[in-house]
Amino acid sequence: MTNLIGQGGSTYAPVSNHTLFAKWNPISYRATYHSTNVVNGVTVNATSGQVPVDNAGYIHDQAVPILANSGQLVRDGYRFTGWTTNPDGTGDALNSGHSVTVGAGNINLYPKWVANTYTISFNANGGAGSIQNVSWTAGESDSPVALPSSGLTRLGYDLEGWSITQGGVAVSGFTPNKNTELFAVWTPKSVGYSFDPGGASGIPNWPQPGTSAFGSAIQLPNLQGTTVTLQDNIVYKFLGWHDGETTYKSGDSFSVMGTSALTFTAQWVMSVENLLDVRYSFAGGTPSDRQDDLASECTIQSTLCS
Repeated sequence: MTNLIGQGGSTYAPVSNHTLFAKWNPISYRATYHSTNVVNGVTVNATSGQVPVDNAGYIHDQAVPILANSGQLVRDGYRFTGWTTNPDGTGDALNSGHSVTVGAGNINLYPKWVANTYTISFNANGGAGSIQNVSWTAGESDSPVALPSSGLTRLGYDLEGWSITQGGVAVSGFTPNKNTELFAVWTPKSVGYSFDPGGASGIPNWPQPGTSAFGSAIQLPNLQGTTVTLQDNIVYKFLGWHDGETTYKSGDSFSVMGTSALTFTAQWVMSVENLLDVRYSFAGGTPSDRQDDLASECTIQSTLCS
């Protein structure tokens, strides 16, 4: 055992010849775990979790045992594979059971991440057609997944975007953190409609054109009782609306199930005041089977003109 006779820089007055030996005290170094990486000058942070803490002191040439990722350090899109002594996360991955030897300084350990590759599939969600799955690897691009805007069709609808849940809203800037199925989001097309007076003119407060969503219902304007004077000063009254196939009454509900613009044309019938009553007399004869047909025609005329 040697005795300390003075600190460096102090004075010593020997009384005989002596050999002085340097006295060394070990420097205590620390091992520090970090949650960030610095890649090309950019700091990249972990998403969640905590780094382990090593409170021990270590001296030169001593082996520092590597701690496990006990704080569940996580980075979205990446898989934790261990610790490395390089700030950018490169180098061999060190895990529990490994050790690193202390040199002439503190030990700094950084997370090593490996990018995950995810598969994104596309559900037509009521549409027709199909879109191939795409793969997306974290870190290969700073951009989110490029979502398709075509490839599917649905009668009466436009493809608005994609949702992570069926019936959900369209996402913007989608970045996956697992294999994901996306669902098509459909928006009903807007269908225009208008009202044609059917040869009449000068009718006050004529209904204005408009638009309605595919699959919705239009309540047709109620013009019951409206009359117009057409050729030869004959008065006609409003019968209904014709869409090219069917005649609808005033105030009927019409379901918009097509994608083309709709035109409803007013149908007019001669007012009852302008109709002549035709009667048949058999003058002692016997009615034939045609009598029933005539009765039917009269019934139809009465219905249209009432």
